[in-house]
Amino acid sequence: MRPVLLEMTGFASFREKTEVSFADTDYFALVGPTGAGKSTVIDALTFALYGSVARWDHEGLVAPALAPTANRATVRLVFDAGGMRYHVVREVRRSGGKKPTVSVKNVRLERLIDPTALGGPEDDADPVAADSEVTPAIERLLGLTFKHFCTCVALPQGDFAEFLHAKAADRQKILIKLLGLEVYERIGRRAGVTAEQQKQRAAVLTEQLGSYADATDEAVEALAARMTALAELDERVTAALPGLNDATRAHDEARQCVAVLTKELAVLDALERPDGVEDLETRRQAAADAVTAARAGLETTEAADEAARAALAAAPDRSALERIRAARTELAEAEKALPGLEEAAKAATAAKTAASAAVTEAVAAVDVARKTRDTTARAAEDAAARADVSRRERDRLSGLRPPADLGDLSAEAARVAKRTSAAETRLRTAEAAD
Repeated sequence: MRPVLLEMTGFASFREKTEVSFADTDYFALVGPTGAGKSTVIDALTFALYGSVARWDHEGLVAPALAPTANRATVRLVFDAGGMRYHVVREVRRSGGKKPTVSVKNVRLERLIDPTALGGPEDDADPVAADSEVTPAIERLLGLTFKHFCTCVALPQGDFAEFLHAKAADRQKILIKLLGLEVYERIGRRAGVTAEQQKQRAAVLTEQLGSYADATDEAVEALAARMTALAELDERVTAALPGLNDATRAHDEARQCVAVLTKELAVLDALERPDGVEDLETRRQAAADAVTAARAGLETTEAADEAARAALAAAPDRSALERIRAARTELAEAEKALPGLEEAAKAATAAKTAASAAVTEAVAAVDVARKTRDTTARAAEDAAARADVSRRERDRLSGLRPPADLGDLSAEAARVAKRTSAAETRLRTAEAAD
């Protein structure tokens, strides 16, 4: 792995954006006063790759990555590995609340398409891993875990200083600690334990081999011959076993049959010949003749049944026959009721003729009544008009006073009153008729 560009913003002591370029550099040294941030550069490089720093004494600790009073920090590293160029980015955020927490967000590892690019926004890249998959992908890419990287690549500052100031007798222990060589001591101890176990097992096996001292070549040959004979015997037994099993089953069945026959023989011996046995043959023959006759009748009946079934199958559909039968029944009933229906038809015809005449007369009467109504209405209207005129004349004449020199008009007044009464009567009659 070869670093190309390290970019830090808000990381540890680097509050502002800071870039460290390793391009075209084979060897370099970070020089500056204490607290200038030299170790932080190595911490940022380690954090970008593995998400942790060795001198924080805890792999899951990320709070020291944030600069004081900063709520967000980003670290981006561009590096070459295996002939390819990659860039990895990790973001650290501080969440609010009563108990603020610091966590890593938006972690991604990408392979740059252009091997000379620096991972800018305009550079094309293929995603390799994201979030929790980034650290395992870095380990596979570099072939180093976080512990091995801190042991072989980025030595902790305090441990290296201790090595420089240690005595000669202690430097080997420090080197073993720095380089992780204590694993070989554990391997040696485990190898010693394994060797001791194998020695004990070898002793046990040797003791067991001593019990097989009589296993000579002659004994082996004798046992082999005996095994061959036993194998041949096994083959013969295996070949004869099915027949033996069949014979065993036949013997068992024969024994069962003998037991059954013995019981039946004992029962037969206890039987006595009843009276009338001589007539059994005659009765049997009669019964056989009856059975023969019954079978003949059965065959005849079956033949008739089959013929009837064939005729039934060849006959038309039952529903059509049922409809024909119903139609014939209805026809018979209609023919039976036909004379009465003819008399009823004649009576209905006469009634129709009489009704038609009555209707004609009624229509004529209605026309006459309508004409009378119209004439009466006109007469009533005329009478009402004359009555109105008479009333007006009466009202006008009732206010008149005869002059002193006029003769007696009583006779004329009586005549006018009579005419008025007759007109009112005609009016009432016309109104009632209307």
